[in-house]
Amino acid sequence: MSSYFLKNLYLNQELKLEEYEQIPYPRTELHIHVMYKATQMFSLLGFAVVGPITCLVKTKGLSQIANYAPKMGTRGLALGLIMGPIMTEATIRNATQDAIYDRSFRLRHNKRQLNADRFSTFGLLGGLAIHRLASFNPITVMAAGYVLGFVASMAIPVKE
Repeated sequence: MSSYFLKNLYLNQELKLEEYEQIPYPRTELHIHVMYKATQMFSLLGFAVVGPITCLVKTKGLSQIANYAPKMGTRGLALGLIMGPIMTEATIRNATQDAIYDRSFRLRHNKRQLNADRFSTFGLLGGLAIHRLASFNPITVMAAGYVLGFVASMAIPVKE
C-alpha cells in the first residue's frame, strides 16, 4: 500500500495522474475497499434491521431496542471483517492482474466511495473518543460511530 493511497483515502488530497497510477499492491487496496463495504453494510443492517427484529421477537416489543441494536450492529461489524476478504477473493479469483489494477485505479477516483470509507473511519475514531470521555462499551460506541460516519457520508454532496 502506498502513501498516495493513504493520502487519497484519509486526507482527501488530490493526486496527480502519475500518483493515481502508482498502485504497488492493487489486490490489497481492493481487499481494504471491500472490507470497508462489507463492514459498513453488515453493521448498518445489524443496527437498523436485525437488532430491532431481534428485540421484537425476544421481548415482544421495542422496549429493549437500546440493548439489541448495538449488539447486533457490533456483530455485523465483526461479520463484515470476516466476510470482506472472502467476498473479495470470490469476486477476483479468476481476474487478471490488469483487471484488479483497473478496479483499484477506478476506486481511487471514486469520491463517493472514498468519502464513505473516510467518514466511517473518522466515525469509528469519534466513537473511541466518546468511550474515553464516558464509560461506554468501547466496541459498541466505535461500531456506532462507524455506522453514523457511513450514513453521514451519504448525506454530504461530493464534487466529482
